[in-house]
Amino acid sequence: MKKYLLVFISLFIVSNILWAQSSSNYFQFSINGGFDKPMLNDNMPYIKYKGGLSTGISLNYYWRHFGIQTDFNYIKNKPAIDHISDPFKGQLKNGVVNMSLFSTRKDITRMFWGLGPAYKFETSNGKFSTELSLLGGIGFVKGGEIYAYGQGYDSLTLRSMPVTYHSGFNSKPFTLKGQLRANYFVTPSVFIQAGAYYMHHFNVKESQKNTMISTVASSNYITYYESTNVNDIFTFNTKALRGYDPTGKIAPPITFNYNSVGAFVGVGFRLFSNGDKRSKHNLEITAIDKISGEKIPNAFVTIKNTKGEVLYTGYTDNNGVFLMEKVSPVFYTIEGNIASATLEGAVASEEEFRNTKTVKKTIYYASEDFIIEGRAFECSSNKGLKDVTVFLEDATGNFKQTTVTNTNGKFLLSLPKAGNYFLYGKKAKYFSQTEEVNTSNYDRKKSLFVKLNICADEIDCNKTFKLKSIHYDRDKYFIREDAKPELNKLIEFLKENPDLNVELGSHTDCRADNAYNQTLSQNRAGAAKDYMVSKGIQVSRIKAIGYGETQLLNKCADGVDCPETMHEINRRTEFKIICK
Repeated sequence: MKKYLLVFISLFIVSNILWAQSSSNYFQFSINGGFDKPMLNDNMPYIKYKGGLSTGISLNYYWRHFGIQTDFNYIKNKPAIDHISDPFKGQLKNGVVNMSLFSTRKDITRMFWGLGPAYKFETSNGKFSTELSLLGGIGFVKGGEIYAYGQGYDSLTLRSMPVTYHSGFNSKPFTLKGQLRANYFVTPSVFIQAGAYYMHHFNVKESQKNTMISTVASSNYITYYESTNVNDIFTFNTKALRGYDPTGKIAPPITFNYNSVGAFVGVGFRLFSNGDKRSKHNLEITAIDKISGEKIPNAFVTIKNTKGEVLYTGYTDNNGVFLMEKVSPVFYTIEGNIASATLEGAVASEEEFRNTKTVKKTIYYASEDFIIEGRAFECSSNKGLKDVTVFLEDATGNFKQTTVTNTNGKFLLSLPKAGNYFLYGKKAKYFSQTEEVNTSNYDRKKSLFVKLNICADEIDCNKTFKLKSIHYDRDKYFIREDAKPELNKLIEFLKENPDLNVELGSHTDCRADNAYNQTLSQNRAGAAKDYMVSKGIQVSRIKAIGYGETQLLNKCADGVDCPETMHEINRRTEFKIICK
């Protein structure tokens, strides 16, 4: 016993040296319940021991990873009669009619109180922890008395014969307990747990009290009895294997090493000694454009630990700020991105948290490219359209970027610092307008963002849609380069919807005579048709009609003085969906 006690004291001293090197400390209390299975090595062939209820209370104090733990356990085990094998059964029945086996017993009550070091590993996000502890202390092992006897009639006489008996235990042994448990934190202070343990009671003594056998004189006791002969009825004393009688001929009690394993579940509470450490610390991250100095909203922020594991994610608010409250004061790596562009990151060290409640960090957008901040909506209602695939491409098709709108129809896209581009969207049963983007119209030094919206119409049979950006030179009808992206979009739409046909309609303003305008508009509609056929659309799917000046959209008719901007409204190309 001295050897085990020395080991326990040594572990306790070493762990305290390690504890003193850490700074984050808290109390932890838990209660649990489970099942305990004894593993008692004995030489009593007719007696076995069953598992039973185990309950426990633990109190820990942790200095970060290392701590001290004290436990109290209350355990119930049951003694039972094992198989009574032949020839013993035959002996019971020899000369006795209807011999039956009976038994009485008392539960084993075990208690343990111990103290020892504990080690804890906790995940970086604080959600999970595992604990390993080694405890030493005092155990209380009592009860377990069991008496089995045969009873039957010999002629007309009721005979009773002791079969086996054990007085049980009455001891306060030195006890070691090793335990492993896992915790899941529902909140920073409340957790549920599951675990297992191994408990070892050293030198458990047998009881010297006989409460179940009345044939033993009060001055004597028996610790273990095992019958070997049917004629030894009522002769406990002479056939006892352990115990004392007045002659002192019977062997004395022995001691056992009482071992058991158990599994349990429980619930616990954590209380930081100076309040919740995480409640005292915030991490504030601001995203800023390095060129214009603007703060960047909707930047996606990722916070990782030293192992590269993602702990927190989120988006900056309208002021470009992402705030994490109640964070642990440890080392963090901070990353950010927006519109597929990576921001210059930052780190927050553990030391920085010691001097302030809120550690502030900045991540930077250093690219010279713009960011399109846009919204896709229904042309007729201004309702935001979600799940629209938005395309940004140049006229040659060599450059293309895509993204998808969120539930409010909003999107972000990276826009190269120089060049002309076209922006449009695609969604099933919708046709979107195309927006032309010329970066020379924007100053990157003043602003990172270019605000552009696109609207889309829901496709319906016989519904007319205006083709934006379809322009012709004066008195000309060939397809200009700046008109091709819009027509290309209509071509792609027809390829994706082979069950639809289209009517192309071209219109002029009121200037020039009616006949001239009619011919010009028909030629322009025909030129658009020829272009689409050259790109793979069947000629039978396209109907081209020139309307001249017969369908003006405003008051600018013959003889009315109008500015050029109003005449331009009437010079348009439209298409109408025709369902087969």
